[in-house]
Order: sequence, then structure tokens, then C-alpha cells
Amino acid sequence: EFSFPKLIKSIFREERYPADIQGLFYKKDGKIFGERNQRLIELGPYSNMDFALFDMDFYINYLKETGQSFEMMASRGCRGNCAFCYKFCGYGISKRNTDLLLDEIQKIIQKFGIRKIYFVDENFLDSKNDFFEFIKKKRERGMEFTFIGQARLDCIDKETLEIGKENGLTCISAGIESYSQETLDRINKAI
Repeated sequence: EFSFPKLIKSIFREERYPADIQGLFYKKDGKIFGERNQRLIELGPYSNMDFALFDMDFYINYLKETGQSFEMMASRGCRGNCAFCYKFCGYGISKRNTDLLLDEIQKIIQKFGIRKIYFVDENFLDSKNDFFEFIKKKRERGMEFTFIGQARLDCIDKETLEIGKENGLTCISAGIESYSQETLDRINKAI
């Protein structure tokens, strides 16, 4: 959200080594320069989708013909520290405001008639409190849609499954990685 636009502007200004851009790293005279980006905590201000920029008729017709869900993100990142994973979003989870997320889903339902959502973020069910707030506000608004979420196995319990199922959750996708505890420990899966 921040580094890439600054990089493009510096290229147009013909600055070869823009030192003031957080999140940009480069090598000069054998040394590596750069400073890590600050992680966004609240994604709301950066996630208001302008559907007019895309050929939505093509996309929506494809989803309807194939019976697939509209894909969205409610968060990004992960609290895990698995050895095999490259955390391009940094450590921790950044989230969208629940009301803004439901506003967007309402727009999708009204504008496109799609009532199936697939939350593609790796850890939609990571926080039980956040998930229950999502369900509560979905109910308060009287919104009717089904959804799929992803989660680590250690976030799934009977209460979450029951409340989710009663409120439109149709599937949970989880990366198991291995049935071997030795392998899970070696890759730092923390399960």
C-alpha cells in the first residue's frame, strides 16, 4: 500500500537508490540497505473495492455458471511461524473492520446477486471473538449468505463449528501439512 507507489514515483524521478522508502531493500556497493515496513493493523481504509475497474459481468457470470463463491479477504497474515512459510505480510494478523466487511458483502449481494462468499485469508477463524462478532453482526443485519473460511486446526472447536454451521459456514479449509508430530515439530507448525 505504501512502498510500491513510492517506488514508482522515485523511478519517474529517476532516483536510482531511494533511501527513504520503508519496505524497499536494495544492494549498493556490496551492502544491503533498507528498512522493514510497518505492519498495517486495520485494513479497512485500504480495502474499499471499486468494482467498476473490473469486468464484473464476466467474473460474476463465471461464478454463477460454476457455482463458485465470491472471494474476499477479511484479514491477512498469520500468527504462526512455520519454517516453510514466507510471510510476505509480516508477522501477526491485520484485519478489516467487521462492519466494513459486511457492508462490502451487502454490496455484492445487492449488485451481483451472489450469496456465497469464500474468505481466502489463511486465518479467518483465528480469533474466536472476531468470528463471533462477525456472526453477531451478520445476524443483526439479517444477512443471508453462506461462506467458507480457512483456519489453523488449533482454532477449530465444537462451539465454533456449531455457531458457524447455524449461521452459514459451509466449509473450513485447513492446512494439515503432516500427520507426523515429528514433522510438525520440525517445520515449527506449533500444533
